[in-house]
Amino acid sequence: MKKLTIIAMLLVTIVCLLLGSAVCFAEKRPFYMVAAADMTTANALPLYNDVDSKPSSDIACYIPPSYYFQSTTTIEVEYTKVDYNGVSLWAKTKDISAKAAVDTTHKDIANAPYYAPAVTLSKDLSEDTIIKLFKTSALEDNNAGRVRYFLEDVKSIQFIGFAEISSKTYYFVTITDNADVVNRGYLDPAMTAQPDLTLAKVPTHPNSVVVPPTEDTPTIAPSAPEAPATNNLIRNVLIGVICVLCVVIVFLIFKPAHKAD
Repeated sequence: MKKLTIIAMLLVTIVCLLLGSAVCFAEKRPFYMVAAADMTTANALPLYNDVDSKPSSDIACYIPPSYYFQSTTTIEVEYTKVDYNGVSLWAKTKDISAKAAVDTTHKDIANAPYYAPAVTLSKDLSEDTIIKLFKTSALEDNNAGRVRYFLEDVKSIQFIGFAEISSKTYYFVTITDNADVVNRGYLDPAMTAQPDLTLAKVPTHPNSVVVPPTEDTPTIAPSAPEAPATNNLIRNVLIGVICVLCVVIVFLIFKPAHKAD
């Protein structure tokens, strides 16, 4: 009975170590900065829509130069899933390699990596004005292609990014209504208090620093960030402890019992 109790305690210890190691090994994904340059779509990083967990050929919006995103996983190598401004969208892996670099210059990037202007509806709109949020860049004005709101039904608007559609700038946003239902899509800037806000007028990210690349600059694949050295040390220590505990358990299981004379 005593042996079983000891074995049970050791097994519980191993399980706790394994669960703790899962937290320790959760590597922080790096922030990538779109290279600082003129605020044009040519220099911005295009993000593509997600349709049934697959990348679409339609551009959802652009990440302005000098702003940040995080990479997640890749699919068929051509696209990389990225997190940006509260959404998960797709970027072409070759675009990330050409336009972005891992940022290691600021520890406070995680606090404010995104551009978030205050997007509010125009005060000149009447209460019966219909606000149209188009679901796709096709700007389909039908029940399947847009969501309609009355001014009084809009609770909040979260800015995500810019989109250039038919030579005109649209805001890519999420709108939350009074029932806390959230929809994402394209909003005409004419409906907002900042109708003239375009990509060209976006300020450079306050925490961005332009560092000229050198031959010693490491190339880090977006889908495979390097593990911190601290994580590797913790991993090795935990593996060693778990191995020792396993040996002890095996010894206890197969240790011959002493028979009383």
